[in-house]
Amino acid sequence: MSVSNKAKTVTINPAFLADVKDLHQELWDGLHALQEMCSLPISLEGKCFEFIGRLSDLRDKLAFQFSVEEAYGYFDDPAFCCPTFARRSNELLQQHRDLYMEIASIAERAEQLLSVRDLAALTTIIPIAFDRFADKLQKHESAETQLMHDGLMQDIGGGD
Repeated sequence: MSVSNKAKTVTINPAFLADVKDLHQELWDGLHALQEMCSLPISLEGKCFEFIGRLSDLRDKLAFQFSVEEAYGYFDDPAFCCPTFARRSNELLQQHRDLYMEIASIAERAEQLLSVRDLAALTTIIPIAFDRFADKLQKHESAETQLMHDGLMQDIGGGD
């Protein structure tokens, strides 16, 4: 399927989009599983390896998700739209790096704490840091969804 606009033609590969959608769901499932684990931090003591594995998996899935969004048109050619839309788009694009660096840092810190057997810090500091990260990621995703909605409404003249 191809979609044309004044700027260019975009070809959409349905199989690829299905894979991306599945990965996106896996990302959110992983985020929710980690949130659940963090809600009972004392239970993390017996699940440290699983917890750290899930953090690393989420980091990797997030890196892929962001690269797909950046490479396949979620933020392409903001110059062809209104300045407000372009500014919002660029702000969200910048957040990708910051969010990735934050989850990478949390995963790395968790691995360090486990390697020195500091389970007290692992079960207190990391869940707090992860909860803050999860909140930022959810706000970011909501803002992206709103941006896409606003862009669609602008494109088709919604609200008339």
